[in-house]
Amino acid sequence: MIDRLYQSTSQTELQPVLRSGRLEIDAIAIHHLSVPALAYGVRHDGKTIVFAGDQSFLSEDFVEVLRGSQPDILVMRNVISLAEGQPRGLHRDSRSIGQAAKALSPRLLALSHNMQRALRDQVNDSLTIGENYTGAMVIAADLDCFAIE
Repeated sequence: MIDRLYQSTSQTELQPVLRSGRLEIDAIAIHHLSVPALAYGVRHDGKTIVFAGDQSFLSEDFVEVLRGSQPDILVMRNVISLAEGQPRGLHRDSRSIGQAAKALSPRLLALSHNMQRALRDQVNDSLTIGENYTGAMVIAADLDCFAIE
């Protein structure tokens, strides 16, 4: 099933991965340089979590397909900052995270996979995210749980 996502004639659409009762999981191919990567949308009982995965700012399809979807939680990787010397191309920086979050309009933006190079500049990066996304945001730690009401 996962291989089919990369062979799809259109990577600009969500592909069903699992349908089981009230649980639905969809995936979309995202840009992560030459490394295959996926983002997932998980729906259960009318609640949605989007796991953005390892994606760069070149993941326009992800943003366009999910624009205005208003997930309950959007989980995005917090890997690089806007500081000098940060590696570019594999991951979104804080400005791009804010732009993507604004487009999807989640109830909560959860920053995960927090690398030290991003956390060192997190105050500035949070302000940069806030230039575009003004909703609730949290820097998630391993094993954190978030209630969806």
